[in-house]
Amino acid sequence: MDLRMKTLVDAVPACARVIDVGCDHGQMSLALAEREDVGAVLATDISAASLSKLEQAKSLAAPAVARKIETAVADGLRGLPWENTDVILVAGMGGPLMLRILEAPLALGATTWVLGPQSGLVDFRLVLYAMGRRVDEALVFNEGQFYPIFRVWMQEDVPPRAPSPVEAVYGPQLLAQRDPVLRQKLEADRRKMLGILEQLPIAGDRAAQRRRQLEEELAQIDDLLKAFSEGE
Repeated sequence: MDLRMKTLVDAVPACARVIDVGCDHGQMSLALAEREDVGAVLATDISAASLSKLEQAKSLAAPAVARKIETAVADGLRGLPWENTDVILVAGMGGPLMLRILEAPLALGATTWVLGPQSGLVDFRLVLYAMGRRVDEALVFNEGQFYPIFRVWMQEDVPPRAPSPVEAVYGPQLLAQRDPVLRQKLEADRRKMLGILEQLPIAGDRAAQRRRQLEEELAQIDDLLKAFSEGE
């Protein structure tokens, strides 16, 4: 299990029930079932073939672990054998799809969401922070990629907030905490933008517009990196 999946599993609080939505091969479902502070795991996926891999893995697991895991072929949170759960774990899919899944009553009745969206992060953050629930965010660097991980405490009310444009891109908490992995991402983004600038044609309206956009984004990143350095 890689660092991204381990971080997601570790983010799940102690609970009686957790649903692993879109579990794919089921590595996280198995890891959750191995935890003594997790009572039961419902592993779902739209692909029966993927769930068959988990069933095979269950046959090799310790009986006490295997007994904790139930599987269900399902699209999101529809048509599941459970009517309630403590935790919803969703990872490895785009933010817009994830938000649609989380509109289900089963998700809204959970105590905690653990989420790992892979696209659409700006709108994803805007929606989460507008909910008026406590949101914790982490950033993981794994195999050359950066992965944001969110934990939403559905029973902890906080004032809704609207992240600024830069906060929506990089994460309010990560910026406030001067997260070291975020700094690594900022530096990586800066190198990438400089490389793109070097390849842009000199002439042409579209190239000039793209150059101005990149220069503005670079200036923003430089300001953020300066703030990180001043906080050391």
